[in-house]
Amino acid sequence: MELLKSQKAQVFDLAKAYGFGPARLKWIRLGSHFRHGGNVPALQVIGTDFFFAFDDDRGGRIAAFSPGLEALNESQRANNIEEVLQFFIAWLQYLRRELAAPDPWAEIERQTVCFDLRFGEGMSESPFSVAEYRQVKQTLSVIQELLITHAKGNGIEHDSILAGIKRLEKAAENQDRKSWFQLVVGYLLSTATAMALDPEKTRALFTALKNGLDGVILLLSG
Repeated sequence: MELLKSQKAQVFDLAKAYGFGPARLKWIRLGSHFRHGGNVPALQVIGTDFFFAFDDDRGGRIAAFSPGLEALNESQRANNIEEVLQFFIAWLQYLRRELAAPDPWAEIERQTVCFDLRFGEGMSESPFSVAEYRQVKQTLSVIQELLITHAKGNGIEHDSILAGIKRLEKAAENQDRKSWFQLVVGYLLSTATAMALDPEKTRALFTALKNGLDGVILLLSG
């Protein structure tokens, strides 16, 4: 569906009213999802995959957009340009919602202490010695106490934490240190996410891991 100059002006005014000026939106051409081989005008949010396409088929006008009310991609049929513009207004509202929404998963990843495994030749495949295993257990005990402290009031059961730490202790008996370290990092990330720990508490868990394994696994803070 090609737009008249006056209709593009209406689109501009609506976008600007919702805080999306020309520095944030750009006109592109997208392949039509409803007309084979056709392409249609669309507005794309710069730096994202979000868009609003002014599509059509033989049955009339279609607004195709991302994000939608409940799905990443949605479309709505319209009888006229006025209805298309109403869908455009709705899209601007969905867009503001998604761009403002926090991403706790990404935040945990950003705040987690990064580690760089440095092993001597063959060390990545070597198991823990008896003395090293004792140090591993002590480290896991510290982490367990931190998790139990943080678990108060957020629905994570005490027994679940104990069981998780016990599995890590058992794994340290027969896994090589590199495989075990990857296992414990995965456990801490998934547990911190499930408990909705803030970045500071998540970082404390990984700091305890690094400090506790000093001399057992050579780790460098990223």
